[in-house]
Amino acid sequence: MTKNLKGFAHVLILVILALVVVGGIGYFAFKKGFVNYISPPGQGLTYSSQTECEEKTGKVCTFQMCDYKCPLGFKKGWIPTDKETGRAEIMDWEIYTNKKDGFEFRYPKNLRLRQDKNTIRLEHSIPFRHTSPCDFKGDAPPLNEVIDFSLSLELFPENFQSVVKKKEPFLVTEGYLEGNGLKTSPGFIDKAVFGTLQGYKITMGAECGVYIYYFPALAEKTLVVQRSWELTTEYGGRKDILELPGIISDRQFEKYLDQILSTFKFTNTSEFPTPKDLDKQSEQILRQVMVAEFAKSIDWEDKFVWTPYLAGEQPWGWVINGTSPVDSQFPDPSQIEQLGWKFVNSADGPGGSSLEFSKLENGVARTLYFSYQSDFDKHKKPTSINLFVSDPDTSPSHPYSEQW
Repeated sequence: MTKNLKGFAHVLILVILALVVVGGIGYFAFKKGFVNYISPPGQGLTYSSQTECEEKTGKVCTFQMCDYKCPLGFKKGWIPTDKETGRAEIMDWEIYTNKKDGFEFRYPKNLRLRQDKNTIRLEHSIPFRHTSPCDFKGDAPPLNEVIDFSLSLELFPENFQSVVKKKEPFLVTEGYLEGNGLKTSPGFIDKAVFGTLQGYKITMGAECGVYIYYFPALAEKTLVVQRSWELTTEYGGRKDILELPGIISDRQFEKYLDQILSTFKFTNTSEFPTPKDLDKQSEQILRQVMVAEFAKSIDWEDKFVWTPYLAGEQPWGWVINGTSPVDSQFPDPSQIEQLGWKFVNSADGPGGSSLEFSKLENGVARTLYFSYQSDFDKHKKPTSINLFVSDPDTSPSHPYSEQW
């Protein structure tokens, strides 16, 4: 009985070894492309960038990597997964283009757009006869509709400091204007981030007020955005208003605001610096962060893009984009400081944040931004990552956060 068991064990070992050898040969042949593999329908279609892939498919895309040579039917490049990005919704929106000032943005089809001289207005309303929530004296005529969305945008041909001095002189007299930036005061002056736009949100009024956003744009231009308060605040939680069919809720308003401003971009590049190739030192800086332990869950794109960080404003440099799974842990400033950078600033926006770091090299302050933007609806979708480093030839002698 014992001899039979030993014999069986020897045979089993030989079978396992044979399977390992055959499997190894098969794996090698597969990787080298010597074995024909019939890929699933559409699997051979790849895209050159994550943005192109996600805009055309509406899916979260991942990079398909092959060792040495891809098997038959596969190509190296970006391919869609089965997860929705939410971009498909935005791609069906209307596009507003301002050829004179050279910018554009997208907006939902259910909003009305009108232009009053240089101000672009987006509005939505629901027919409903009611008294004005801002009629504190009680002598105003009734209103025939509820305006549940009101947003205006205007690009001023002046720098940030000049526009603030003219439109909000009290910020100067009260000492809130500091150089090319504002001193924050939670609940009154807060930092605001929407896509590549970075600036300030000012809360005006105690009842029936407005929010005003100031975004430094090109060197001598400033984008000013004004929006009404939320319905819940303005109407004091009136259920007959908040439950009207087709009403834009506070949450939907915030989502629209984030999506509209995140699509804002400049189209006239005559003022932009000539594109530059990524230098070795800048590439080393970016890759040092990309391979760090805290970035191990991020899928990076395969190219670095010459771009402005603040929608056309300085700094100019290179960015690489990526995606990370839902609920990923992102670095706190100390983790990037361990790589030799000094944490100088941060800005928070809906579902995301931007961390700014600086490092003095050869008399110039190199700037590094690590930004992430999650899906607005409870962070159910993968997070978009942006890693940016400033161009050494145009960097100032002090951090950019001290420039604006």
